[in-house]
Amino acid sequence: EAIQSVDDLVDKAIASTREISNNIMPSILRDFGLPAAVKDFCNYINNTKSVSIKLDTTQYLLTGTRIEETVLFQSIKELVNNSLKHSQAKNIEIFLESHDNQVNLYFKDDGIGFDVEEKLQQPTGLGLNNIVNKVKTINGISLIKSREGEGMSVLITLYVK
Repeated sequence: EAIQSVDDLVDKAIASTREISNNIMPSILRDFGLPAAVKDFCNYINNTKSVSIKLDTTQYLLTGTRIEETVLFQSIKELVNNSLKHSQAKNIEIFLESHDNQVNLYFKDDGIGFDVEEKLQQPTGLGLNNIVNKVKTINGISLIKSREGEGMSVLITLYVK
């Protein structure tokens, strides 16, 4: 009975590890790249009819998996989730482009907006702070703009090797 219990715990640990790994870097990102992963995620959200996401990745020309792509994918997911939870947005626009070794991600929603400085100072609501800090770890910059009643826009710029 003890061996069966340990075996069950090991199975649960493996399943949890697999789930965490997939959340960090889903197989579609690893196998097909950032544009495909973002399209898949946005299609999923669009199918819920909770918001309309317009996505343009036609100017993203990089190939190969990089840590930067994982950070960008996680940032996009966090930004969309924040818009869904807090902004009352009806529309989101995401534009992803690359030029040589520079990548730009532009995100915009038409939600209720907020005071950026105030939100970044709050100990709760770690989403935006997580994005800013993750982007900094890969030597990128994040510019977040918002005002009450005017939605939110985010520009993330980073350089890849």
